[in-house]
Amino acid sequence: MRTGRRGRAAAILAAMLLAGIALGPAATTGAQPSPGGTDAECGTLDVLLLMDESASLRTTDPQNRRVEAADVLVRSLAASAEAAGGTVDLTIAAFGSGVSDVGSATLPAETTSAVDLVQSFTTRTEARNTDYVLALQAAADHFAARAGVPTTCKRLVWFTDGAYSIDDPAAPGIASYTSSTRSDEIEAEFEGQVCGALPPPSRLAEPLSARILSVGFVVQLVDFRDAAGESPAEQAERANTDRVVARLLGGDGTDPCRVPGERVEAGRAAVLADEFFTQGQIALGRLPVDCAALSAGYPSPLVEAASARGAPGTTVTILRDGTEVASGTGFASYTAPADAPTPGLVTAAAGDGRLTGCYADLSAVITPSGEATVVEGAPSGLVGVTVRGGAAADAAGGLGPDAVAVAALVDGAPAAVEWQAATGTWQVRLAGPIVAPPDVVVTASTPGWGDLATASISVALGDTPPLPEVVWEGPDTLEGAGSFPGRLVVVPTAATGGTVCVTFATPTIPTPGVALTLSTDQACGPDDDTFAVDAVLTVDGQRNAPVEVALEFTASYRPAGATDGQALPGTGEVAFPALTATKAADASTTALITVVLVVLSALLPVVLLLVLVNLNRRLPDPRGRRVATVALTARDGALSLAEPLDPDDASPLVGNRNHYDLPHGLEVTRRATLNPFAETSVEVTSAHGSVTAVPWMRIGRGRAIDVPASFGHLVLLRNDPGADHGVAVVVIPADAESIDTVRALDEALATTNRTSDRVNTLLATGQ
Repeated sequence: MRTGRRGRAAAILAAMLLAGIALGPAATTGAQPSPGGTDAECGTLDVLLLMDESASLRTTDPQNRRVEAADVLVRSLAASAEAAGGTVDLTIAAFGSGVSDVGSATLPAETTSAVDLVQSFTTRTEARNTDYVLALQAAADHFAARAGVPTTCKRLVWFTDGAYSIDDPAAPGIASYTSSTRSDEIEAEFEGQVCGALPPPSRLAEPLSARILSVGFVVQLVDFRDAAGESPAEQAERANTDRVVARLLGGDGTDPCRVPGERVEAGRAAVLADEFFTQGQIALGRLPVDCAALSAGYPSPLVEAASARGAPGTTVTILRDGTEVASGTGFASYTAPADAPTPGLVTAAAGDGRLTGCYADLSAVITPSGEATVVEGAPSGLVGVTVRGGAAADAAGGLGPDAVAVAALVDGAPAAVEWQAATGTWQVRLAGPIVAPPDVVVTASTPGWGDLATASISVALGDTPPLPEVVWEGPDTLEGAGSFPGRLVVVPTAATGGTVCVTFATPTIPTPGVALTLSTDQACGPDDDTFAVDAVLTVDGQRNAPVEVALEFTASYRPAGATDGQALPGTGEVAFPALTATKAADASTTALITVVLVVLSALLPVVLLLVLVNLNRRLPDPRGRRVATVALTARDGALSLAEPLDPDDASPLVGNRNHYDLPHGLEVTRRATLNPFAETSVEVTSAHGSVTAVPWMRIGRGRAIDVPASFGHLVLLRNDPGADHGVAVVVIPADAESIDTVRALDEALATTNRTSDRVNTLLATGQ
């Protein structure tokens, strides 16, 4: 079962009402809807861009920033569609006193034509009315012609700078929805025309909200709010419009006026490009994510697609495992190929180091692991499932608790779910007695995103459980000659309270000189927990060659209280990883290298000493560190937490043993020196504002400060002098307990505040 696959809808946060759209081939049969939207298939996404052309724009947007924003929307939709291998049917229309088609284009093929159509809005600022009723009526007519297209594949991106206002009641079109002829009467009818009940003068067949729901499309409103200089009458129009739009696109969904979509407000023309870009990404099924998280690397097996935006003219790149996979000016979009192997670390970067908006589409695939069969009448049972990233649904191995969380409902009630690291599967534990096939629904999610996939597992009843799974747990690289101990882990699939026994056949190993010896050829254990058989791989002689091991087994099952067991049907095979035999390092070669090093150390003692000293100054391995941020408040020079630190929200650390890139313009760099007796330290630098580091080596505040190179927790406190806020960036050892991390931050704040207070006291007394 998969949701959010390229060519499938994105899984959406439960709190969101917008459903995600992906472009590409057909969806897998039986996909379940994501919360907040249908799991729709959009080979082509239909977007109506409806732009305000009212006269007020000459005042609110004299620099035509809305035109620049629409240009960004068109180009970003085209780039994302091209990366996904899909298309966007874009229609551009204008509304004011009426609604007029400007033109249409298919993206990405006709991007240039679409941009030219957008440019015409630089002179479209003559309309006296801002007629929302005609706008929504025209949008409904447009999408009604797309019968059979799912709701989430039809998007209205609607831009306006004002409120519903009728200054010209005689404008053509008004008579199509009301018999009223006075401006105040028409405006007073607005809520009823949109939400119902229809006012007596209305000529609509049904309220606009009901029409939108019956036609089926998503409304994404960009509301440019520039209230400077509004008259009392204009303020009243704004208040009346706000109330209706809040019902149409807000609330908790219990209002019958509510339709799929959202409203975003922009207070400055300069931010319109960002808002339009965001709306384009939402239309494509991508949700906003923290740019610091994307820069550090998002949960890589789950990333289907990613987009990032930087400052205009800045080169933005998206990389996978350090290799550039997408690049563009101002923004870049990437979609994982359908046949890609498990994707590596997906990151984004801007040429000037500053990303202004980041978006991602995550997904997962849930499939049954083996036979989903439980024993009829048993007091309990197990059902196994495997979770894989949607971008690599065919990859071997499953995702564990480091990547996803898995929950299950059995007949509507929450059930226990256990992770089996040996097999890479999740097991749902069923409570009995089992008298009918249970209804099992499994959901995979990831922190900070929400549900990724939901699957209904079809479970059958049987007289006996399925064969258990058996896997090798031991080394996969056999270096040199000798013995390599491991074990065969048996993972039962029943949990009935009975006993399962496994009998192993003779191993088959084509590789000469390699043998597998088991401590016993038969082992038994409870069918609700794992047990193991010790085993040893023996290599006779040295070789560089792959090692293939085939080991079949049969199993029997004895129910609780029974004296005799019964053979389980079929034959299983032990799952071995890719094993490799390698030659050990040659002793004579090692000795020769040692002699050479001794000679070089005698000839170049100082150089080698300096090299060794500087190598020792390297930063701790970033793979063993995470990084978290928390907002601070500053008052009278003292720093305190504006919110609690949650170490569980920490993200991977970006960098290497020479350099860390940290959030909020902070960097940690290895210091080199020609003095072998100098203190071992690294340098922390701040791109803006001063920084304090704990533990510190050089006390003080500034744009740069030294800290010990062998730090455990590293707390960096950055704020601008005189500012009432700041930020703490905490570098956390991967194995640190949450309580230790919180304590380190508290101690850093206390130490810094004591030092700051002491310095201020000395300055005040002139000491």
